[in-house]
Amino acid sequence: MLVATALVALAACGDDDATADTSSDTAAQTDPISTTPETAETEPADTAAPPEIEPPVETDAPTVTEGPVETEAPADTEPADDAAAFPVTIEHGLGETLIESPPERVVALGTPEADALFALGVTPVGAPSNPTAPDGLYVWWDGAIDPSATTLLVSDFSGAFNLEQVAALEPDLILAATSAVDESAYGLYEEIAPTVPFLTAPFQDSWQEVTIMVGAAVGMPDEADAVIASTSASIDRLRTDAPGLDGATYTFNVVPAPGAVISVTEPADAANRFFAELGLGIAPSVADLPRQPGTGAMISPEQLALIDADVVMMFYASEEAAAAIRDSPVFAATAAASDGRVIELTGDQAVAVRVPSVLAVPWLLDSIGPQLVAAVG
Repeated sequence: MLVATALVALAACGDDDATADTSSDTAAQTDPISTTPETAETEPADTAAPPEIEPPVETDAPTVTEGPVETEAPADTEPADDAAAFPVTIEHGLGETLIESPPERVVALGTPEADALFALGVTPVGAPSNPTAPDGLYVWWDGAIDPSATTLLVSDFSGAFNLEQVAALEPDLILAATSAVDESAYGLYEEIAPTVPFLTAPFQDSWQEVTIMVGAAVGMPDEADAVIASTSASIDRLRTDAPGLDGATYTFNVVPAPGAVISVTEPADAANRFFAELGLGIAPSVADLPRQPGTGAMISPEQLALIDADVVMMFYASEEAAAAIRDSPVFAATAAASDGRVIELTGDQAVAVRVPSVLAVPWLLDSIGPQLVAAVG
């Protein structure tokens, strides 16, 4: 499907016509902020949200245990300069994964995992396709990906990838921290290769945590720290240029179909953790609303005034969904709409917001940074 889809699915879901027989698909969780209006795809999954916490600006590294092993780094991906980093054990939300030696054929099932590999100079043998781009590539992959070396994997409407396609790539490591992997799917992937799913909870791992995990998994922890520092510098530059971001309020809203608005309000969600790094806070008008399981508060057309804030970010899954909001007198009456402080996100921008990554964040800030600066003065 090469049309705008319901947000999280953009990071992992693909063309409906290209999906394989569901008998060979993995199980997948369903993200509660996603619905399937006509051609829109459903997002990958969230589980029930953990107790509400304040979104941290900085994150700690995932728990990693290292040990020596006598082996040489592979020639085709060159992920590890020091084989003494292996074996390594990575603890995650479904247990722990042992990686005994430097991986040579890594499959990334989530965009942030793929981005971390690209940033480290590691070529994955498989990465998720961008369902809104004819070539399947995200714009921030320009110059980073070799399409002849990386197979673009297409998932079904639920975010599940075809097991046979993944297995055919003969991976020795599967990275799925931001993919739609529940316990059942995790077990199926583990039969193919060691697999790392979400670290804490689905779609709540920060881009820093994912990058640290990927760096540990491929034996490049120091390099991972360096690329994190580079991306963090882009955040710092925007905050310097726009001091008004500190303390400003925002809402981040997904419109999967006309009459349906979901405001992403879980503080621990990866998107909201990213906005907290910019100094922004979730608008009180939506922060305490009842949530769907996971991340989203449902907003009816009559309640659109609730999503007003210093900055209002909208993602529309279709032109019909966009028209329903733009033509709403309730929305038009909000201060953000009246003052031009509404940012309408493209598909790639929405992915970069929903599942931020070490490569997507600098691109996103260049893309929407001027609008953010203008919104907060």
